[in-house]
Amino acid sequence: MDRKTVYVVDDDGDMRFSLALMLEGEGFLTEKFASGEAAIAALQALAENELASVCLLLDVYMPGMSGLEVHSIINRERIPVPIIYMSAHATVAMAVEAMSKGAVTLLEKPFGRELLKRAVAQAFAPAPDFPPHRARRQHEETADEYTFTSLLNTLTPRETEVMRCIVDGNANKQIAYDFGISVRTVEVHRARLMKKLGARSVSDLVRMVLTSGKP
Repeated sequence: MDRKTVYVVDDDGDMRFSLALMLEGEGFLTEKFASGEAAIAALQALAENELASVCLLLDVYMPGMSGLEVHSIINRERIPVPIIYMSAHATVAMAVEAMSKGAVTLLEKPFGRELLKRAVAQAFAPAPDFPPHRARRQHEETADEYTFTSLLNTLTPRETEVMRCIVDGNANKQIAYDFGISVRTVEVHRARLMKKLGARSVSDLVRMVLTSGKP
């Protein structure tokens, strides 16, 4: 397969059609699946060289096998395909589990064409495996960690505390109760820290913290 193919896995038929339309408009081929079981069967039927041109756009909540369960099977079977999660009800715990399984990212529905395009481009980006690239990658990762550390230093002590609570999966109401402040105050701290760190979503924030290894 010369062109890249995105397997769109969602039990909602209208959503499958809409996503496939967007992706095909960006030049990708698509295959649509109503269940994780069907997608796994299709992947298992592909040759190794064909798998190199495929990525999964995978809904988290589906009847039967969930997206996270699908990912567990793909990891267990050692099927080398990048996975992009999507969910209308994303939580921090979900984002943490998704990233720990090796997901490219988690898109929170509804999302637009540009965000989808960037996620798929990231999924298909070649891994720099040659020695000169390894050195460059290590340098880039070190630079990214330094940048994130610098951004963390711009947070106030309370913003840092709120960030840690968010990453731990606590809701605004729980954070407000723990700190003895109003929910509105938590929302303000949350908005400010997200802006300072350049995080577009909770899943983005979780990924940044997990990647950096910072508490």
